[in-house]
Amino acid sequence: MELSTLNGNIIGIITSDIAKENYNGKKVQDMITLKTNEALKMVGLTPDYLTKNFEELSSNDQNKVILASKLNENVIILNDFTKGMLNKELLYFKNLLKKISTYNKKIILISNDMNFFFKLVDHVYVINEEQIIYETTDLTSEELYEYVDKPNLLKFVDLTQEKGINLPYYLEFNDLLKAVYRLKNEIQNSI
Repeated sequence: MELSTLNGNIIGIITSDIAKENYNGKKVQDMITLKTNEALKMVGLTPDYLTKNFEELSSNDQNKVILASKLNENVIILNDFTKGMLNKELLYFKNLLKKISTYNKKIILISNDMNFFFKLVDHVYVINEEQIIYETTDLTSEELYEYVDKPNLLKFVDLTQEKGINLPYYLEFNDLLKAVYRLKNEIQNSI
């Protein structure tokens, strides 16, 4: 299956079929060949990383180097990109990937991290043995979560609904928080 032919600009893929590329034995300077310093800066790394061996980096830094090395490609495939990243970094990279996609680049994220996919991907594919078994643009689709764990945002809404509090699904935490406050005010005003 050719991943570059899938629909979408930023695509989320849920699968265990696609192996990670092996970069062991390479130095960072051998991986990032064009606009090296700019690419490193964009992903939050300094030029001193150029002399380091890839396998000696943390998984977090390895993923940053991989992204920096692919910035010039039209189709950027990142496998388990969020591994080892903190929330602040995740937000930064969500914004960076959105910006990169505006330059006519297709970004394919292979992961089971639906929290990262939220408000980022425009298509999600579930692939098994190189066959698409499910495709959606609706990240709140119950059928999607037969294949992967729900993001925390949706889990919270499910919990409130189990308790008899009817909140709709929101894709943004701030929107959910506003809805909770509106509901709180409605309850206080009705007492």
